[in-house]
Amino acid sequence: MVVIAIIALLMAILMPALQRVKKQAKAVVCKSNLRQISMGANFYAEEYDFFVPRGASGGKAWYELFMPFLAQRVTDNDYRTVDIYRCPSYPDKEQTVCYVVNGWEFESKTDMV
Repeated sequence: MVVIAIIALLMAILMPALQRVKKQAKAVVCKSNLRQISMGANFYAEEYDFFVPRGASGGKAWYELFMPFLAQRVTDNDYRTVDIYRCPSYPDKEQTVCYVVNGWEFESKTDMV
């Protein structure tokens, strides 16, 4: 009985620490994903006269335009399969791209409205 009580006490002490480590690991994954997206944006900008799309450009969203510059590829034309665009901490698991919920469409590269 004493051994079981000691194990239960140790588990009670370790569980909050394990939850904190799990939360930190998710934050590291999100930061890594954001870094990869920013690198994709940078590579895209270098290819297209230092222009980064701010919304839909040419009928495609920014995450579609960055795909050739990222390490992951789309499976069956489904962007939910691209883990770089998904933060594990984001509450809506059905959201395809977790990092940008709002987006704007512009008429041209110089449109600032």
